[in-house]
Amino acid sequence: MAELNELGILSHLPEAEKLFLPNGYHFDQESINFIKCLESTDVVACPGSGKTTALLAKLFILSKYLPFEGNKGICVLTHTNVAIDEIKRRMGKASSVLFTYPNFFGTIQSFVDKFLAIPAFVEEYGHRNVTIDSSLAESIFWKRLKPRTKTWVSNQYINIIASLVLTASDEIMLSSDGNTSSLKIGKQTESYKELLSVKKHLVEDGIIRYDEAYLFAKNYIAKHPGLPESISTRFCYLFVDEMQDTDQRQNDLLNRVFNDSVVKQRIGDPNQAIYDFVVSDDVAWGLSDKIITISSSKRISNQIAKSIHKVCIKPEASLNGIDRGTDCLLSPVIILYDDDSLSVVLSKFSELIMEREYLWKQEIAETGKLPQYYAVGWTHDNEGKTASGLSKTSIRSYFPDYHRPVRSGNPIYNSLKNYLVKSPDSQSQVIPQMISNSLISSFLRVLSEGDTTNPLSGKQYTKSTLNEYLKTIEEFHSEFKSNLALWVRQISKHACDDTACSHRNDVYPNCVFEQIIQYLKETWLPHFEIEEAQVNKFIDNPIDQMEDTFSVSNILSLNGIDINVGTVHSVKGQTHTATLFLECFNDGFNANQLIEQLTGNPADKVKGARNKKSALKIAYVAMSRPTHLLCAAFHKDRIPYTTHKSLRDLGWSLVTI
Repeated sequence: MAELNELGILSHLPEAEKLFLPNGYHFDQESINFIKCLESTDVVACPGSGKTTALLAKLFILSKYLPFEGNKGICVLTHTNVAIDEIKRRMGKASSVLFTYPNFFGTIQSFVDKFLAIPAFVEEYGHRNVTIDSSLAESIFWKRLKPRTKTWVSNQYINIIASLVLTASDEIMLSSDGNTSSLKIGKQTESYKELLSVKKHLVEDGIIRYDEAYLFAKNYIAKHPGLPESISTRFCYLFVDEMQDTDQRQNDLLNRVFNDSVVKQRIGDPNQAIYDFVVSDDVAWGLSDKIITISSSKRISNQIAKSIHKVCIKPEASLNGIDRGTDCLLSPVIILYDDDSLSVVLSKFSELIMEREYLWKQEIAETGKLPQYYAVGWTHDNEGKTASGLSKTSIRSYFPDYHRPVRSGNPIYNSLKNYLVKSPDSQSQVIPQMISNSLISSFLRVLSEGDTTNPLSGKQYTKSTLNEYLKTIEEFHSEFKSNLALWVRQISKHACDDTACSHRNDVYPNCVFEQIIQYLKETWLPHFEIEEAQVNKFIDNPIDQMEDTFSVSNILSLNGIDINVGTVHSVKGQTHTATLFLECFNDGFNANQLIEQLTGNPADKVKGARNKKSALKIAYVAMSRPTHLLCAAFHKDRIPYTTHKSLRDLGWSLVTI
């Protein structure tokens, strides 16, 4: 096999460009510097730089040299499965080498589970029937509590279920971001004893929360000091994508597991350090002395880059956009509203799109895609007023019909109907697998309501153990799979036999609901020896928490323009045609938190509100999404007239409504 070096990597670059870039395009020099680098380094990449594409190209080239000397492999850690899906799509069967031993390609959580948490659990409890799922663990924990304890928890410790962990010394403590603290109740009280008992049995059953997985991992490393050496011997390279989203607990764990014999390359943008539904004032990622910078964006225009390069915690001195030839006609726009005109901000955004869409219509059409228009803010909703009597604005202030979506994961519902809701993803595409998973969850919920355990293990069923059990009864399994496929098709395609079925306009498909009830009563319940009375409430309950399900569409149609409305967190990593940043209140109004940077002052030289760093990260992520039109909406009283000239000098247009 040829020796792995810079020249060897560069020799494969043309093939990688054909595979990962549009026809005729090439990687820029900054991206090439990263692709050919074979030493430990941090890669700081601006929004839209194509860093993930460069990483995929690098992995494609490295795959040609696998396995490395000593049968070593590559470890690639991400925060989502997007990169995994993309490299499989691009490379096809050739990608399989990256997903087989000795390589590992997955999320940080899956790495922790596979190499640390699950082995630790098996060593402690002697079985592998473990499910690491916070929502499931919290739901079962609550169900097992006595009514009086539930009342006490609701009144005194409302967040205890989402933060309770079992320590190695068989005590219960509260955990937050890897830090533990004691409960403020005596260990001899009945409440403490019950909480401890329920938690111990839950963990013994193998149902643990994500936080607990890190505790298992930490204890496992402490008990096996040679483990880091063993893991480091397996891998030659470690790549961590979106490093800025790695929290302190994850960062500390990775530093302990991978020693200096492993080449570590961490890729991300500290200015975009917003995790799922939270923002950190401090970034766990401490940059090393060796840094490769990718400062050229393939997304934002030169004009947008000029306007936002200081709206971040670490000013982008060399942020470069692309010249589409229409920059002079597409300057970013600040919409200035007052209390009376706040309600028409989104309408004004649609008008600005209509006036300018001729500038990008043909370009977007040539890609075969549709234009994407988004309005995003920091907070879902706010209530009340500030100390000075000002209304606290939120996304709902601009769009009263806005509904807060559920967090990703496996929600637990009190009604069978909720599991039948047609569930689009963030791009409004119905994914059959999502519907299938939701339906399976409903049947698992029926088994839970019936207090049914797996005869093979004596434990509660999980998705995997249910599938294993069903495989042992072929005819029953075949019938269930057949029905499941039918229900998924009917929900996703509205393709039931009756073309006039009224479920086309229902929140949930009543025809499928009736079919499932019939199947439950005639087949499922008798097989598992569950009495109808045990599940009637779950079946009969009205649909609940509808504003918290994926079914709710936060799309506003104005003047023939569809505007997707959501949080900044929900669009991280996305590319839009036009984006509107909505001023919200979060420990202060965004305008007050951002005005100095909007007018060109670097953040490290000014003092601001306590939440300034978080506000800058939120604004930077939002304002770096659009390819063509960037808009921001602020109350005119919070953008002083004395700042207007500075804003215009940086390319902003100001429109008052």
